Amino acid sequence: MARDGHGVEDQHKVNDETAARVGAKIVHYYTDNDFSAAKADVVRPDFEAMLKVLRAGRRPDGEPVRGAIVVADDRLVRRVGDYERFVDALTYVIAKAEVRKIKRRTRRSHRRRAELGIPVGGKRPFGWNDDKRTLRAEEAELLAQAARDVIAGKSLHSILEKWRDDGVRTVHGNEWQSRSLKLALWNPRLCGWRRHNEDLVRDANGVPVVGQWEPLITPKEWMAIDALFASRVGPNIRADGTIADYRTPSHLLTGILRCGKTKDDGQICNAPMRVNTRPSLNP
Repeated sequence: MARDGHGVEDQHKVNDETAARVGAKIVHYYTDNDFSAAKADVVRPDFEAMLKVLRAGRRPDGEPVRGAIVVADDRLVRRVGDYERFVDALTYVIAKAEVRKIKRRTRRSHRRRAELGIPVGGKRPFGWNDDKRTLRAEEAELLAQAARDVIAGKSLHSILEKWRDDGVRTVHGNEWQSRSLKLALWNPRLCGWRRHNEDLVRDANGVPVVGQWEPLITPKEWMAIDALFASRVGPNIRADGTIADYRTPSHLLTGILRCGKTKDDGQICNAPMRVNTRPSLNP
């Protein structure tokens, strides 16, 4: 590359135009002019900076980097090992780009399946058979009854106690916990709908897409559960410690009072006390 000021600018212009023709954009030039490789201890700062940027996949200002254009091979490789280091860095950024492509394809595939109402892969959901479409009668009845019990004001704790006494297990063979039961009941799959990235999947008219599986409860029942659980969501604490979404309890001592009822084994129930408002399911 030419060393005089005007020559460098002209060369940069030619390189920019050439890159544009092949759909590329040059975001930075690394030159290392006037750095001789005659001595073994000479460090080329721009060469080292280029390798660092290639491995990171972006420049310090956040500008993405997807490769490198070498103007002259003899100016790239000066010492033994330089070429191998350059290839390693370039291979690294190419591999990262391929991973990004795979992730994009996966996201598009998941979205497309969601819009078509196709069940996702993985382990079968509790309440359904291995085909993830037809109901497993005993589990489906338990889950549907739990959903209606929650709507009626029954606590997850009391439902769990009965399930544990009856030996009801998750599809992985584990004992049910409060969080796992809550997530199962809060899943729109129960009424035939699908959630993707925290939002209900809807068609072009904004109507929830109906999945290709048998529902357990009605959409109106699931919406009642959704409203009930959403109303209990606590403070959303940001990274800086501030509260993003705080819902003040409507009733005194909410989250503080505990049940003092004595169970059959003589122990105190100690379940959290709360006010239940049964949502109306009438049209």
